[in-house]
Amino acid sequence: MHRGAPRRMKIVLFSREEIANRGGWTMTPFTITFNEWEPRSGDVVSRCSFLVVQGELEFLMSIGVPHMLWTTTWSKLEEKDKKRLVLRVGLERLLKKLTSGDYPRESTKSSQEIILATDDEIEVDKYLVKLCKFQTKAPAGLVCKVAVENDQLQAKTCQPLCNECSIPDSDLLCSHLSHPECWSSVSQTSRSRDIGSAMCEKGRDPANTSECKPGGQQCWQLVFEPAKVAQEIPTDLPDRVADEIDFLNLAFVHVHSKRILELSQARSISDLYGSCATEQDFMFKVAVIADLVNKLSMADALSEEERDGIEGSVNLLEVYLNKFHQGFGDFLISNLRSIVDVRNSFPVHSKSKRLIKSFELLDIEYPVYHWQKAWEKVLFAFWSSLRKLRRLTMSEAR
Repeated sequence: MHRGAPRRMKIVLFSREEIANRGGWTMTPFTITFNEWEPRSGDVVSRCSFLVVQGELEFLMSIGVPHMLWTTTWSKLEEKDKKRLVLRVGLERLLKKLTSGDYPRESTKSSQEIILATDDEIEVDKYLVKLCKFQTKAPAGLVCKVAVENDQLQAKTCQPLCNECSIPDSDLLCSHLSHPECWSSVSQTSRSRDIGSAMCEKGRDPANTSECKPGGQQCWQLVFEPAKVAQEIPTDLPDRVADEIDFLNLAFVHVHSKRILELSQARSISDLYGSCATEQDFMFKVAVIADLVNKLSMADALSEEERDGIEGSVNLLEVYLNKFHQGFGDFLISNLRSIVDVRNSFPVHSKSKRLIKSFELLDIEYPVYHWQKAWEKVLFAFWSSLRKLRRLTMSEAR
């Protein structure tokens, strides 16, 4: 197979400044609302679910936490602590998914499920320790940053006092709660801290701040805006794509006894090399990648019944991933579908929302001013998707 130019190992890293100047450092925020708590009495898994909204995108995410993962015996925990721990772990895993980009790219009413693996042991003590963004560490100990001016303890606090304060853990706290005021009570036998008042960016009355958490006030929301990590774009991407096609075919032969991508000639690979200086160059090269995407064959990995009525290689691949790797392939499907959409709809005449969204998902700013960088983003998305698919496929061989 012709591999074009000599292999180079230089890595091009886009700086924070470059990405920030392009206006691409942050994403459209996600708004997360609480959907359901499922203790599953008598079962071995507790679940919580959240509704995630980003612009017009909307989907449900359910997180299942097997009781056997806790290092402390589950039965010894109080019910309120069980719920608190599952919610904290669940939101932590959900935010990791959103940060990595591994989430549905089209609205769906069916819930995407995350089940923690049996080797993902959870330390109960870590999640029983309350996190509070309103405390700070001084040389003498913890200080409450929202203590009132005439506070009896002069803002001094400690972890046991913070644990008993009515404000929820910071990772569960509603994003719209603001300006809480903390009061201390001191007697000969005890000391305590509690929130006396607070404000709400939504104009609600957060009288009982302890309910400003999932499953408490119905207006609870978490607004999450993950930063985009600067991508490391290898300059030898055409070589890597060619290698990854070989590796992916070997993986599918090993697991399904059939290649996933048959190449009748090397021309399509050689077309990936060379510069991309113009819009015409970009359109041609994207068409080459889209043709490779459309040649992905899932015929031997799915039954005739599973393939019935499903058209298009990406749609069939999505069926395959939902069958064998549910919840782990959304990002690569989004990449491949976006590449095909760009090929079918570019250049933009009507500025369709779908096409603009495809450019956004591929991390390409529109309108395009630098065709070489845009092409590198497309090739990078294709290569990383093949690599993810190969790793998922190989996991079936274990």
